[in-house]
Amino acid sequence: MQPESLYCERCGKDIHIVPDYDPQEEYRVPSPMPRQAEAGPMQSKAKSMQAKDRSMQSKAKSKAKSGVTASPNRKRRRLRGQKIDFILISSSVCLTGVLAAVMMGGMIYFLHGSYDYQMRRAVSCFAKGDLEGSARYYGRALELENGSLEAQSALADISFRLGDLEECKQRLSSLLQNPACGGELQKWAYEMLAGIYLDEEAYGELNDLLMGSTQEELLDAYGEYLASPPKFSYESGIYEGAVSLKLYSEAQGSIHYTLDGSDPDEESPLYTAPLLLTQDVVVKAVFLNEYGVESEVAQREYRFRADEDAP
Repeated sequence: MQPESLYCERCGKDIHIVPDYDPQEEYRVPSPMPRQAEAGPMQSKAKSMQAKDRSMQSKAKSKAKSGVTASPNRKRRRLRGQKIDFILISSSVCLTGVLAAVMMGGMIYFLHGSYDYQMRRAVSCFAKGDLEGSARYYGRALELENGSLEAQSALADISFRLGDLEECKQRLSSLLQNPACGGELQKWAYEMLAGIYLDEEAYGELNDLLMGSTQEELLDAYGEYLASPPKFSYESGIYEGAVSLKLYSEAQGSIHYTLDGSDPDEESPLYTAPLLLTQDVVVKAVFLNEYGVESEVAQREYRFRADEDAP
């Protein structure tokens, strides 16, 4: 075919430079290339770079290992430094522990020696129903501040609640012997102790308690248990004529007496009528209440002038 000719020299047909139009070809979807084949060069390059990186890392590790092996002095220095660091850290930890223990011990010692702290702990335990714990703290508080009325009264109350009446009586007696005890607290202690003696039918102890009390309300309430010494219608003295002596008591009971100077008891003569005295004599008398409690012995001495001694 000649240049620029549009016809074939052999057959004389037109030569199509542009391919014939095929409608189906326009709508045909090209087959996708396999993903692996399309990304082949890039994937090969990436694998090559990863292999190169692994080779470099392996060489670096090998070099580091060979350096350590080749430098024993450096290894010893590093081990020595690690040992020193361990010692310093251990020492610091031990010192911190010792300081914490000392501080804790000091705080415990301070609180153990604090009256206010012991009282607060006692009140807290009592509020929680821990009577034994409360008693321990009150006892420690009483040791720190001997004579504390609050601690004494609280211990007496706790002992009563726990049913330890012997300790309760001791606590109440100590409280009443405290010079600072007075007012409502003294009244409370007397009434509680008197109630315990009455429940135990310890009339002798009750009488001794009443004899040492100045609480008028208490004496009025427990007057029948009181064994006061008998009273005499005449005081000791010198008399010119005969004396009709009367012995009496404000409580219910009996009076026994002696005229020979001996101490009377329930076996001594019973007083029933006035005693006619005409000569020198010492009269002793004792009161015995309905509960078998004897009073202290009361006595009076009477002397009489003879007729020739009269003016």
